[in-house]
Amino acid sequence: MLNLDSFPAPACGQIRRAAVVFVLTLASALSFIACSTSLAQAQGAAAEEVATAESGETVYSLLVKGGFLMWPIGLCSIVVLMFAIERAVALRRLRTVPPELLDSLFEALPAREGSEERHDEAISLLEGSRSILGDVLRTGVARLAAGAHATKIILEEAALKEAHRLHRKLRPFSVVETLAPLLGLLGTVYGMITCFENAVSVDTASRAQTLASGIYAALVTTAAGLTVAIPAKVLFHWFESRVDRVIDALEERLQAFLDFYFDEAELATATADDDVTAPARLAMAPASGDGARKAKRRERDELALGGIERTSEA
Repeated sequence: MLNLDSFPAPACGQIRRAAVVFVLTLASALSFIACSTSLAQAQGAAAEEVATAESGETVYSLLVKGGFLMWPIGLCSIVVLMFAIERAVALRRLRTVPPELLDSLFEALPAREGSEERHDEAISLLEGSRSILGDVLRTGVARLAAGAHATKIILEEAALKEAHRLHRKLRPFSVVETLAPLLGLLGTVYGMITCFENAVSVDTASRAQTLASGIYAALVTTAAGLTVAIPAKVLFHWFESRVDRVIDALEERLQAFLDFYFDEAELATATADDDVTAPARLAMAPASGDGARKAKRRERDELALGGIERTSEA
């Protein structure tokens, strides 16, 4: 049996997250297969029942009328649900910025010139937290001896890396909110083509009824695509706001970390050094293409992090 305690804390956390995603994916796939099988078995009987019923349409009959493109739209809804659960678990406060972690670190390492045992204890504490804040602070603790400027730079880089990773995890919502309406529109176009093709082969008296029923059925996929895309967009913006709150909380904790281990003069010098090196780093950013988009994302995150809240000179 696999013993997670034998792995380092970051690897253990990645294994746990991968296991959660795998279980959710497997459960969603099994549910989708089960629904597909039951729907295929009942499709013939349901079609006859819908054709002869006088009480109007049901949700199931609309799904049947939508055609084969209802399946990828349904799969999109499962993807949204799966990633919504995964993100809700991953963005919990204890998994991102634990409120008591910084105080525990200050108790374990009361000064940056502490002994090697103190540093090892502090790093073990941060690794054991299995949180974003712990991962970022661990890089800062390892560079405390290098001075305020080096520590500040490494903390900024680690924080930006985590911010980029959090934003990348929201891409499935953005993909679904774009893809689902397009699939619905494609299904409607196919339905309209079939509708007009069938209308040509019937007599004039029943042509209007054939067109009306065909257009009615063709619009089902568009409605289904929008039904999936709208919640996906809402979830995307909701989780994006949670990511922004995590970045704001991370900024506050990192500034408190710097204020605890360095005095105002050291931080002022580090800020001045950073003002000198920042234009050179920005000049190296690509001017167009994917690199430009990444540079814009990086610049936005840097603004959100506030350069870890510059400290004014005394």
